[in-house]
Amino acid sequence: MADVVSLLHVLTYEPAGVGTILADIVKMAQTPTIAIEATGAHFDMREVLKSAGYRWNPDKRVWWQEVSGDLAPGEIDWLRSSVIPARYVPRTYSVTWKTRHR
Repeated sequence: MADVVSLLHVLTYEPAGVGTILADIVKMAQTPTIAIEATGAHFDMREVLKSAGYRWNPDKRVWWQEVSGDLAPGEIDWLRSSVIPARYVPRTYSVTWKTRHR
């Protein structure tokens, strides 16, 4: 029972009167993000991609990262100029709180 009470305390805590932690979590979950796939990235770029926060998806066999919508254009530009060959275009798709954990 102590775990439940502790969790409720954390979720309903209002730091400096700005709203509850739970409200912030829900707001962040509802904010759509953009998933970017480093399509065509060479095997030898794996350390560069890892250090930039990309993760390997073994099912799709591609490196990917999820970023906020305002950061996506810069991330795509970086991929195209530094990581993937010119003939490839990074795949992108929107991730919402309803599609994130299918």
